[in-house]
Amino acid sequence: MTTKEKIEVKEKKIEEIQNKIKKEEEKIADFKEKVKQLKIEIDQITNEEIKNSLSEIEAEPLEFIALIKEMKKQQLNPKDTLDLLKEMGGNTEINKEYGA
Repeated sequence: MTTKEKIEVKEKKIEEIQNKIKKEEEKIADFKEKVKQLKIEIDQITNEEIKNSLSEIEAEPLEFIALIKEMKKQQLNPKDTLDLLKEMGGNTEINKEYGA
């Protein structure tokens, strides 16, 4: 095998590896997009749970105002908000559902 042929074989191998890398990068990009979409769906589910929980709270108006102020003060994310809702009260169905 001549030097030129050896080089061509190696260059072809490099090209094959680069194509594999490109395909894997495309797969990784797809997986990252799927993860991003799942996180969005989790946030939507959490936000819907908060809306449902808020609509079912049987708190006095002052307690509800205190809850909102506390949420703003602590800059809570939706998951933390559910924990705070449990602490502040609500009907027994909500408390049972979230383990309070």
